[in-house]
Amino acid sequence: MGWTGTRNYYGSIDDFFENEFKSIKWVGKGALVKLKEYYRCAENEDGRRWVFVALMDFHKADGCDIFYKDMDESMNPFYYNCPARILELAEKSEPINECAKEWRKKVRKTLSNKEKAKSLEVGTVIKFPRTFRFSRAGEHDTFVVCLNPYRYAKRKTLWLKTTNGYYVSITNWRAMDFQIVGKQ
Repeated sequence: MGWTGTRNYYGSIDDFFENEFKSIKWVGKGALVKLKEYYRCAENEDGRRWVFVALMDFHKADGCDIFYKDMDESMNPFYYNCPARILELAEKSEPINECAKEWRKKVRKTLSNKEKAKSLEVGTVIKFPRTFRFSRAGEHDTFVVCLNPYRYAKRKTLWLKTTNGYYVSITNWRAMDFQIVGKQ
């Protein structure tokens, strides 16, 4: 249940895991999400497909430059950023167990939320089912979608602003459940 550290002599992350886990029959290419999560479809001897999940860390320590913690969907890991193309490959067969079934459902919900977030326009007011606490801004569950407030920002990304005017950062908010409650 711990982390494994080693050197990556193989180039790509796909090549690395193919060499680390030679007994696994891989299906398609993998995906490294946010430089922290690796997802890839695999297949058992009986033809059942499943999703391999690995947490990743890249830094040099004790002669290692790549660290990973491997899991799979049957463990219902708390990581739901699996790309749709990998999930679709796995869904060509039934989930291995109930945990895998629940994990796939949560990944689908995350993908749906991210798709909904793509359609948000500046000025849209959204509400989350839970309250977030901020050190300066207080507690809020309702936010206004706005553009990056930093004057010299190169990318015009969407940010959230509290109803009392504070710009806030909520990690991975696009993947969370939210409702659109109006336009400002």
